[in-house]
Amino acid sequence: MDMNAADALQSLVTRVAKRMAALGRDPWALAEGIDRTEGQRHDDVWHAVQLGRTFWTQTRRFAGTPNPGVSESSSVSGDFTPEQLDAIGSKVVSNDVARLRDVLCDLVTSNWRDLMLAALDGDPSVLNVNCLIGQHDQVWLCRASSGEGWCDIWFWAEGRGFVHAGIGDRIDGRIGNLLLNRTGNNWLVRFTQVDPAVLSFLPATARQYFVPSVKDHAALRKLSSMVQEAAMRAGAMTDLPLVLCSRDSRWHLRERSHESFSYRPPKIFWNGISTEPVRPGGRLRAPKTLKMVPCPDEILGLSAIIDSLEGTERPQQSEWRGLFRRAFGVPLLRGQMLALFVGPSHAVLVREQSVFEIGSDGLRFVGLCSLPDCSKPEVPISVQPVASDT
Repeated sequence: MDMNAADALQSLVTRVAKRMAALGRDPWALAEGIDRTEGQRHDDVWHAVQLGRTFWTQTRRFAGTPNPGVSESSSVSGDFTPEQLDAIGSKVVSNDVARLRDVLCDLVTSNWRDLMLAALDGDPSVLNVNCLIGQHDQVWLCRASSGEGWCDIWFWAEGRGFVHAGIGDRIDGRIGNLLLNRTGNNWLVRFTQVDPAVLSFLPATARQYFVPSVKDHAALRKLSSMVQEAAMRAGAMTDLPLVLCSRDSRWHLRERSHESFSYRPPKIFWNGISTEPVRPGGRLRAPKTLKMVPCPDEILGLSAIIDSLEGTERPQQSEWRGLFRRAFGVPLLRGQMLALFVGPSHAVLVREQSVFEIGSDGLRFVGLCSLPDCSKPEVPISVQPVASDT
């Protein structure tokens, strides 16, 4: 790490954070990508800003590349005809976007890409998208790989310098995403791995997300009772490990696209079978032959259990997701995992990386894990304890 570059980057981030705090909203994003790929498309230069659901993006493709030129997209304020939009282009944006573009211009002219390259570790040939994100009352520095679909995440800790917080999803695909904005899911930083050792340096809002403390004891008691009973019933039904995954959950790292859907059904994973809840008399595909076969009794039983967790208002709402939100004061956005893992020797509730042990006395937070793959219930969840001072 180049300490001079780190000092300059910290000064720049502090200046940007103050300007963004004056806007009084989060999440926000400022991003720049060089040689960025999006499917079959290649962008020589890509810039983007976002504040809540308001965004602006610009891509440039130089001469000699397919479809050279500049293209822009943005959220707009007011009613405009297509002809008006074509005529005024990027000017049809809110004042917020104008302010964010000014801040992004400050970053670009301050050579933030070179500063991040010198101050933070990582392979510049892979991590080709730089982002500053405001989320959970914390400014995150993200260097993403547009080609490989992941990003490294840092933040500034007083007295420690830049701290590597963990690894997340590819972040540039979440900025300026029309489908996510339309469903209200403007969650930008999405961790898949978090280092528990860094949590003590985060502000209270960010710590509460990763290590939830109880805000509503009545809701926690009800949630605890529901998952205790569900785990007991499931364990009595089968000795094989299983997962009951709530509606609107991401099941594994590759299962991302459904965040833009208005409803995603709950899922059952057991003995190589992955299925939505099945009604009596239902059939499903056998894992190996893919032939339609009568539904096993275990799947029917697990279907009844997950229905009891989801509640009678499904698909309008998921009862155990709502109880988690009330119990810990942390909303569960579409795509965030809430899943019950049950095996012969374990019963845990997982919300993204946060793991809660299910015991006779209710739910107890035990640590963090990498985002698990619900489709592989036989793979043990490795829990990393969190120091008590966090």
